[in-house]
Amino acid sequence: MPKVSPQTLRQLANQLQAATRDENWQAVKQLDLQLRPILLAYRTIPHSSVLEAELAKLKQGHQLAYSALSTARDKVKQHIDSAPEQKERILAYQLAMDME
Repeated sequence: MPKVSPQTLRQLANQLQAATRDENWQAVKQLDLQLRPILLAYRTIPHSSVLEAELAKLKQGHQLAYSALSTARDKVKQHIDSAPEQKERILAYQLAMDME
């Protein structure tokens, strides 16, 4: 069973915040995988107000990471969707340059 302490939750929240800020989605994924067993273990231990506060910060960080990832995913999708349109513009430009 993983150790669930306020320090552990704080450290994970800080790492999640940094990974989100840097848009390091692989690190976010790894942290998410680390969180799962910790959150399962959290259910079985007595809760203190300090632990509850750190968990709330971690949840907020996780929500922000999820939101940032969704936004980044949408931007990538837009870019991919616009690729054929951009390709047509580039080809038209190349043809125009070849005609000169």
